[in-house]
Amino acid sequence: MGSVEDFVKASREIWGFIEKNQLKLQRLVQVYGYMYARISTMFNVSTAFTKELASKIPQLAHLTKASLLGLHAAMYHDIGLVAELIDEKGYVVDEVSLSEVLGLSVEDMRVCLLQSFGAMLSGDSLTHRIYAGEREICSAYWKRGVLLPHLGVLLIEVSKNPPKTMPRIIGVNALVPWVLGVLRDLASGSLGAGSIAIVSASIGKGKTTTLYYTIRSVLNALSPGSSHDELTSKLIILDAEEFLDILQALVDSEVKAPIIVVDNASVLFPKQWFKLGGAMVKFYLNMNTIIDLLRGVCGATIFVANAPGEISSFVRNAATMNIVGREESGIRAYSTTLFTWKRPVLKIREEEETVKLREKIASVYVYPLLKLPREIYERDLEVKVKVIKSTVQNTIEHLKNELLMRQNKTSISEKHAIS
Repeated sequence: MGSVEDFVKASREIWGFIEKNQLKLQRLVQVYGYMYARISTMFNVSTAFTKELASKIPQLAHLTKASLLGLHAAMYHDIGLVAELIDEKGYVVDEVSLSEVLGLSVEDMRVCLLQSFGAMLSGDSLTHRIYAGEREICSAYWKRGVLLPHLGVLLIEVSKNPPKTMPRIIGVNALVPWVLGVLRDLASGSLGAGSIAIVSASIGKGKTTTLYYTIRSVLNALSPGSSHDELTSKLIILDAEEFLDILQALVDSEVKAPIIVVDNASVLFPKQWFKLGGAMVKFYLNMNTIIDLLRGVCGATIFVANAPGEISSFVRNAATMNIVGREESGIRAYSTTLFTWKRPVLKIREEEETVKLREKIASVYVYPLLKLPREIYERDLEVKVKVIKSTVQNTIEHLKNELLMRQNKTSISEKHAIS
């Protein structure tokens, strides 16, 4: 959110982190990749459990949606959130229903929730077995995937007065191990390493917030001991028009940016650029070349589009990860966006090998459980208002010119008719 000079300075600082943690980065990619995979697997198990439950008890069909709230908490919050929820007096109706299905008391379920949540967020692959072993009854709770829907119904219950716990220092979504992987390649001496991701969703669906906590998590994993809030804000370019100034500054300073997030990028890279005509076509042909060679000056580059697919095709074609967000309805009192991406998977059958794209959950945004720092929120809103103002003025001017041109044509036609 700072100046071009701030961005270059921040990039140099991150290079310092990379140089100090060359060996550590490989381990970080493995740990957070594993945690993301574990959380995703838990959601898949929970989905199977809630669908089976809904077929037997239709009034519990909403538990699949509740699992999304639990998935969000697993990605972004710490065990303090769970402790706060189970401290609430009284049992929740859906908890009682779950306890009857499982044959566990609500009190035992809450103990299992606390233990299982802590185990799921551990980097140790055996931890969940150790936790389950402390109380054998928690084994079924874990294996059947009750954790996320249980956590979700507790969050729904307190939705009128949601917990005020802050997101944990290192959250986990699909982008965290992706960015760490690019930094690992840079650390190994591959100065040409770099990759592009696109995050797109309608305005107000949590794209900037999600990316803020993603970058903050990466920096805290790389350099523990500080929250890195200020450094994170300098890496997010809210005004997309500054992107070219930053590229020029990087070239001039001979610094490669390890991480850059270009918000509102669809303003700079519109989907219909080829229809603009004139000098703008040449401008975008040059931009196409820049995107093709971007890894020469940038490592992990994330472009944010203000609607799914609303960004230039040459940017989409260059991206290795394309994340799309859609609003999830049916979760009362919360604004929820489900971000998904398609991952290539090799399918091998007899005498046939095919690659298919399988949709996976990349992240879940839930407001007001996850909020942007106020300073960044206000600056982002300011940029959006500026773009709207400029676009409205251009639209009005274009309309006036079009109407005037039609009026002139009508006048000329009338004169010819009279003569």
